[in-house]
Formats: sequence, structure tokens, C-alpha cells
Amino acid sequence: MSAHIGLSFDCNLKCKHCFVNKEEDNATNIKKLKDFIPELVEEGLFYLYYTYGEPLLCPDFFEFVKYIKKFPIYQILMSNGTLIDKEMAIKIDQSSIKKCMISVDSISPEKHDENRGEKGAWEKAINGIRNMKRFAPSVNVGIATTVTKENENELKELLDLAIKENVSDISFLAERKGEKILHHSLDSHYFEIYRDFVMFNDVQNINLFFHDLSLLKVTRQLFQEKKISEKNYEKLTHMNRCQCNTNISISPKGDVYVCNFMNGNLLGNIHKDSTAFILSKHKKCKNTCKVSNLPIKKKEVYS
Repeated sequence: MSAHIGLSFDCNLKCKHCFVNKEEDNATNIKKLKDFIPELVEEGLFYLYYTYGEPLLCPDFFEFVKYIKKFPIYQILMSNGTLIDKEMAIKIDQSSIKKCMISVDSISPEKHDENRGEKGAWEKAINGIRNMKRFAPSVNVGIATTVTKENENELKELLDLAIKENVSDISFLAERKGEKILHHSLDSHYFEIYRDFVMFNDVQNINLFFHDLSLLKVTRQLFQEKKISEKNYEKLTHMNRCQCNTNISISPKGDVYVCNFMNGNLLGNIHKDSTAFILSKHKKCKNTCKVSNLPIKKKEVYS
């Protein structure tokens, strides 16, 4: 099981593709959240992603990270990278964070800065990556990119950038807006990149991930054409399909959702509802993906 947790809505950037409602109250009850974690661990929680606002702006961030250390949980920091100087990188290295994914929207500093709403954001993000590589050797460092109309033709170049910066991972995520996953009718170039990835990922020293329901059809075609093994087919299918049966999302307000892609699947609130109530509702949501309207079955791929 994985959990996406927001300790704060605070963020120092104004990204055009951001899915977070900036008008929400910025109220986090760390104690309540701490009480919720052990029961999630009993349900099989293993991966914990820090997301929503910029986690490093939250004054309680490192206190919470230290608390999580007592559990067998792999902690992943999702950051815009602008706050990661030498001192911050060392602090992250000394915490129990295992991976840090830094957002890069474009190989063009100007395009990245325009999307992020701040001049110099690209340079700060790249410096953040380099500071992590240099001063946080115990932490895997990756690049996270949201795929939009503006950057869909840059994915190969972004992959080259990831290789150049010697990061361990690069992740391409479908854009989300409001309560929808946007596919933008992405052109064939996008799918060609994905096809290339299937072969590329076997020979390069980098973990490359796509998270996009629209790629399931391409995956099936590749398997039917015998261009990928059954093992790789199942891996790619799992990577791109809905994860609602193994995921939970907790906002800074304490609202709990079955999926961090949208806010239409409210399960309850950790300040108002019992953990048992929330988890029982989560179990009832395991039959259908509310985002894609697709049933969830272990080895089935959908057009």
C-alpha cells in the first residue's frame, strides 16, 4: 500500500498544472496524522509520498519524517527543488528520506519558469538536484515531469537531462486538473517515446516510469506484437493502470481520498472519522476506478 500525504498546502511557486486547491485552509494536525499511520502500516503501508504543497516549507516536516522512521516505510519526498541548497540537502540526507523526486517541466529554463510562475525556478531545481547528488549520498534522486501539451515533445530530451545529471529515476505523469486526468489527445510522438522506453529501460542505468491510463492500449499492442515479454507486460500494465486498490491520499486538512489524482473519492476525515470507518470505505472502493470508470482486475488491460 502507498500513501500520498500533504503536511501543508504552502508552496513558493504557482504552477499552471497544479491540481491542489489553493483556497483550502492550511491546517495540519500532526498528532492526528501520527495516530493514523500505525493502522495504515497494519494494512500494509510501505511507500509514503510527501506531496500537495512544497513539503520543505512545512515546519513540522522533519519531525514527522523522524516519527515515520520507526516503521518499515520507504519515504519519498516530492519537491520543486528550489529550497534545496547545501544545508537542506545535508538535512535531508540525515533524515530517513530514501528518495527525492524534483520537478522539472522542460529542458528550457524559460518554459519551466513560465509554468512555475517564477523566474530562475529551473536553475534552482537543477541546482537542487546537484546539491542532493553531492551532499545527500544516502538518498536516491529523481526527476518528476507532468506531461502537458507544452512539453510532450521534450520527453526524450528530459530523459537525456536525467541521464546527464546522473539521477536514479525519471517519472512522467499524466496531467490532472480539477477532478479529471487530462490526456490532451497527445500525438503519436508521445506514444513513440513510450515504445522506445520499453526497449530503453532494459539497457540504461536509470529507472524510467510512466503513469498514464492512455498507455495501457499501447502496452497491450506491444505484447500482442511480441515486442515485450509477459513479465514486462505485467510490469508496465501495473505501472500505468489505476492504483486505487493499493493507494490512499491524505490532504493537509485531514481529508482522506482513495486516489490523489482527484478529490471526488472522499473517504472521510482523520479529525472527524475513525480510522476503521475510513479504511472500511476504502475497501469498498476497490472494484471500480472512479477516475477512468474502469473495473480493476489483476491482469486485464483496457483500450
